[in-house]
Amino acid sequence: RRTEQGGFLSYRDLAPLLVQHLQNLNFTHVELIGLAHHPYYGSWGYQVAGYYACYSLLGSPDDFKFLVDTLHRGGIGVIM
Repeated sequence: RRTEQGGFLSYRDLAPLLVQHLQNLNFTHVELIGLAHHPYYGSWGYQVAGYYACYSLLGSPDDFKFLVDTLHRGGIGVIM
């Protein structure tokens, strides 16, 4: 899913939408892949440049924590 301008949703924008979608599907957990920073979009996160940095195009580390916290508050476990 993209923004109206064609860009990526941020971690904060994605959080409530993802929780609602997962709850509608009766999922209890979600696995997040491609979390480490990677400079090449076409790699899906497998050509990592920053092993301990979240993907910065989607937001800051605090934004990522917001996503995880929102998932947990919604009863969704997070596998990383």
